[in-house]
Amino acid sequence: MVQCLHIRIATWKVWFLPFLCVSSTDFRSDCPTNWFGPNCQFKCHCNNGCSLTGECTTDDVCEGGYFGYHCQYRDLAKELDQTAPELTDNEDTTCLNDNPQSVSMQMLPGPFSFFRVVVNKARAEAVDLITFELLNFNTKVTCEDGSYSYKTELFIKYFYCMTATSVTHLVLSGNGVPYLCTVNIGGGRNLALKGAFKYSSIFEEGINVAGGVDGEYPRNGIFENSMCFQANMSQEYSFYQVNFQVPVLIDYFLLINRPEPQFLMRMKNFELISIDDMNQTLMRFVEDDPAFSNSIVYKVAHTSNQIPLLSFRVQKHRLNLMDVLQFCEVEAYGDCPEVMVGLDCADLCNFKCVDQRCETSGRCVQCHAGFYGEHCDLECLHCASRNCTRREGYCIDGCLQGYHDSNCTTVCDKGTYGLNCSMKCGDDCPTSCSPDTGVCLNCPKGKFGSKCNYDCSPNCGGSGACEATYGYCTEGCEEGYYDYGCTEECSMHCKPPCSQSDGSCPNGCLHGYTGTRCTVVCPPFCGGNKSCDLTTAHCADGCMKGYWDPICSSTCYNCVEDTCDQYTSLCTIGCKAGFTGSNCSSAMYSTMSDAEGNVHIFLSLGIIIIVLTLSLGLLCRKKEPNFPPISEF
Repeated sequence: MVQCLHIRIATWKVWFLPFLCVSSTDFRSDCPTNWFGPNCQFKCHCNNGCSLTGECTTDDVCEGGYFGYHCQYRDLAKELDQTAPELTDNEDTTCLNDNPQSVSMQMLPGPFSFFRVVVNKARAEAVDLITFELLNFNTKVTCEDGSYSYKTELFIKYFYCMTATSVTHLVLSGNGVPYLCTVNIGGGRNLALKGAFKYSSIFEEGINVAGGVDGEYPRNGIFENSMCFQANMSQEYSFYQVNFQVPVLIDYFLLINRPEPQFLMRMKNFELISIDDMNQTLMRFVEDDPAFSNSIVYKVAHTSNQIPLLSFRVQKHRLNLMDVLQFCEVEAYGDCPEVMVGLDCADLCNFKCVDQRCETSGRCVQCHAGFYGEHCDLECLHCASRNCTRREGYCIDGCLQGYHDSNCTTVCDKGTYGLNCSMKCGDDCPTSCSPDTGVCLNCPKGKFGSKCNYDCSPNCGGSGACEATYGYCTEGCEEGYYDYGCTEECSMHCKPPCSQSDGSCPNGCLHGYTGTRCTVVCPPFCGGNKSCDLTTAHCADGCMKGYWDPICSSTCYNCVEDTCDQYTSLCTIGCKAGFTGSNCSSAMYSTMSDAEGNVHIFLSLGIIIIVLTLSLGLLCRKKEPNFPPISEF
């Protein structure tokens, strides 16, 4: 439900809270008194005047009703009388003089965003012992997206809690309450002040069309053309629209009516419409309460205060002669959307801020680990645990090894290293050592190692020097050695010198050896000087007698003097007796006539028949029965 709070006041107040986050070069030096900013659009609320950038010139004390950055925030705690007036007397040095366990601050109904507390400097720790609760009369109100807090000084703390519903009381409790000195309730800042606008018509020449957003009010109780706006009375429909440069969050609107009592009724039934950046209506409010039709100030709660809007419009439809769009100021109180900062909410909060939460100045609420400074743009480079103080960057847990001083930016002095530079470099380090590990940066001639406690290889060439860390010989090796440390001997079968990087033999091998390092023996039956090819091991000067093929591993057969070609195995002198063929592999046989052959065959057959006949005869005689003579029967 849309709420409209009608306030009857006798004293006119100027409510506008600009957002400041620009350099001094962006501010003009010719602004009217008590105004500042690039377009002179912000009003000074310091007790003793402001600088060109809006800072209080002599002290940080704000005039009553304002607080915070450059005194630009409206203080809702000042709108009503409080039970503890010392908390709203605009003096941070006057504190509670009794010992209450809680205190209740009342405010006019409306959305809540944040509050600020100041405790006695002598009891700064009390600021962390304060808790809060929000009430809408007797009903507890919760924060929309949780709450968070941060300290701008040891004794000053801000508490943030955004609500969509109205709040009437802020209740503070805890052991820190007795030390309270000041409580401010944030009422936002008037983002409509001197903003861009458009309108339907004006009543007459001389009406100041900018009077609706100029921050000025008539002080004598009479409508003034130079300070107020009035539309043409003859039109059926009139409007006055304020446009923001970028989307903003608005909590409530204030509409300051024409001051003469007889004309207050003219604003009856006005409408207020809020519009987002897609030109969609967020809220439509209609003033239709007869009990408050004579109000001087209308306060309209923005029910869509969590959604950024780009413009709002005050309008009237004429129903009778008394219906006239007229007012002396229209104000919109709120702040930038989340993560947006800057004078016009056009800059991003630094991503190095935790959750991208910034104050209105762009100062980070809290830095990510490893960063410090107002905008968390400075890095704690050498702090142990990357933990340093927010303002100065002092390392809380000490320095990483190799650094010292409060910021840990100074490297250890020559001759020292380690945690807090408390260790001494080794006696053998001639100049200095690594500040973090103590490793010697240079070693004396002939030494190497982290403490220069190892001897270089005796086989290092030149001056005998070696690399300080691993002992690599820096001037090569003595002849006959290779490898980075010159610890490997060249092969004795290598024609010197060998390669000092890998021990290979670029000039070849002695006779009888092969391989990249001449460690492979040539085949045993190589001829000549027994040498062979370095790559293939093929015998270079042929084979010994009786052998052939590239490595002389095959035997020559049936060759005269056992001599054959190395690659074809052909007998170069000829074949031994009884053998023939290209490689003497075929045996030789004698030749005869066919007749002689037949005779030999018949003779052989005859002999075989005779032998067989005689053998059969003898066999038969042995098998005859031995009968007695007949005369014996």
